[in-house]
Amino acid sequence: MITDAVLVHLKNSKQGIVEYMIVNNDNIHPPVEININDELIKFADYDFTSYISAIEKMLENLKGNSKNIYEITDEKTSQFGEYINGFLNSMLRINPLWMVLIYSDMRFNFNFYDDTDIGILRRCIDEYNALAEVVTMQIVLNNIFNTVGDDSNNQSARLEYFEKEFNKNFDNFNKVSFTSKKFDEYMFNPNSKTTGEITEYYICTSVAEFYSALLYLHFQSNKRINVCKLCGKLFTPKTAKATAYCYGSYDGQKCQDLGPHIVNREQQKNDEVLAEFEKVRRKLYLQFYIEPDEYWNEVDPIIPNKKYTEFMDKKKKLLADYRMNKINKEKVMKFLEQYR
Repeated sequence: MITDAVLVHLKNSKQGIVEYMIVNNDNIHPPVEININDELIKFADYDFTSYISAIEKMLENLKGNSKNIYEITDEKTSQFGEYINGFLNSMLRINPLWMVLIYSDMRFNFNFYDDTDIGILRRCIDEYNALAEVVTMQIVLNNIFNTVGDDSNNQSARLEYFEKEFNKNFDNFNKVSFTSKKFDEYMFNPNSKTTGEITEYYICTSVAEFYSALLYLHFQSNKRINVCKLCGKLFTPKTAKATAYCYGSYDGQKCQDLGPHIVNREQQKNDEVLAEFEKVRRKLYLQFYIEPDEYWNEVDPIIPNKKYTEFMDKKKKLLADYRMNKINKEKVMKFLEQYR
């Protein structure tokens, strides 16, 4: 039987609705419907950095300044465990789905019978890596939509890019094979006649697996997620028409109202700034990659390259200010020089 996992399947392709069920200690919780686009955007936008930073510092404290892994103390281990439990409880209040996926990932490679110092450290590193993978997946999402999230890419082009990106980074971002799984009711309850009606599940035991599944289902549908060409936020266009700007506002003005003026100005200037932004972004994302064998290192944790995240956070405001003529080209180019 399955413990600590999330089963997800496509319920309504036209409306972009999936249904997921949390499996915990062989109990299947009631199904929950979610909108694929809303869930992808909500996850991509959530700020996990404070949790990551705190756990990273505690992990360094656990290892000690001497780099001697055999100096782990019960007090340090206890503090680390208490923080992890506090984090999981916070996630349970904020989003039970995220909590289950992160907790499942934390348990993935645990060896509960290894009470040596290296075994204890390995468990703590696994817990940190599970949370670091959350940020990794957020970066993957943002990279994909910043690359194909405009209406110059049709549905087939977007799906093709996703499949290429996923296959290229499979070893880096997923621990278990991501393939569709088929089950019948006998896997859960021999007397059930309802579970078997769902013919295809994706079994997800980590954040990476769950949002990879959602991405796959998203790119198979007619729904789009675009990047606002003013504020840089992800959004779902409300109509089938080409939509370059979101329905929110930036600096007190609606992105939809400002959009046409900005497009005309950029076309007249034939500005190379936008091309330079994209060139730097893609270069930073390539540097973000983690080599697969680093994933199984016995001592050192995975630490995602923070430069890409930092660049993307600063890029949104800087590019929006530039498009609104609040800063000049020279200031933007000076910013880009830091990341070349």
